[in-house]
Amino acid sequence: MKKRRIFVALPIPGKIKKEIALWQEKHSHILVRWIKSENLHITVVPPWYVTDEEFQSTVQTIKESVGAAESFSVRFDKVLFGPSGQSVRLIWAEGETPKEFIELKGRLEDALSDFVRKEKRPAKLHLTIARFKPGTLEHLPPLNGEIRWEFEIKSIDLMESILKRTGAEYSVLESFIFQQSKNSIC
Repeated sequence: MKKRRIFVALPIPGKIKKEIALWQEKHSHILVRWIKSENLHITVVPPWYVTDEEFQSTVQTIKESVGAAESFSVRFDKVLFGPSGQSVRLIWAEGETPKEFIELKGRLEDALSDFVRKEKRPAKLHLTIARFKPGTLEHLPPLNGEIRWEFEIKSIDLMESILKRTGAEYSVLESFIFQQSKNSIC
């Protein structure tokens, strides 16, 4: 029985994808595997595997879990190597983690507990923009990573991850629209 590798993510607006592409282009001298614009996202619940039968109940669970969620703002203000510690293998954008993100992540992990384990580390807002092999950090130049990428999160996506030699490719399977927030920046 074939299983799908799925995960829950926040989409990145086209305008921000263009700004990220410009940043990547400006730093193209750094020899890493840059994330393609169409694959940019903010992971909320990391990948897990489901059968076709489990997929339908997963969609319903996510729909019920985010039904009352309101849109919220995120802001990324720096680009750095991550995650901190021994296994640095990414270039990512980072910003203050909004309480709405933490609450949404917790609610989804609780609702999907039959499939996913709650992460032990605290929720951290980050957006991966490049990958490289662990242990090669010392060969990379330092980053001048001050940025200002700010946008409203208006929906959440259930995505599929297909692993290929050239890197993962992602596709949106379902989108769930949030209610408009009273504090919207639109």
